Amino acid sequence: MAATDAEPARVEGPVAGKRAENRRMRTEALQRAALALFLQYGVEAVTIDQIVDGARTAKGSFYRYFRDKTDLVASLVEPVQTRNGISGASAQHTASAAMPPKPGIE
Repeated sequence: MAATDAEPARVEGPVAGKRAENRRMRTEALQRAALALFLQYGVEAVTIDQIVDGARTAKGSFYRYFRDKTDLVASLVEPVQTRNGISGASAQHTASAAMPPKPGIE
């Protein structure tokens, strides 16, 4: 398996506790920073570097909690879709649709 195909390390800890709280805070900081940037510049224009700068966290933290920008977009869309009774597969499709196609891939 190529390094780019590897899943990020998802560390599961106790439901409560300092680690869980830190994980929740970092994830929410990344989501808040990303959402603000997405609304200002558009999803495709925002880089992961800009998101981590806005969240004031290390780039490695981004990849600890999200596979890529599409995964982050899906995490923002999923709660809205859940409230409206839309499936998780649709959330990933919506997130993928928000991202521009990669050059040379159709």
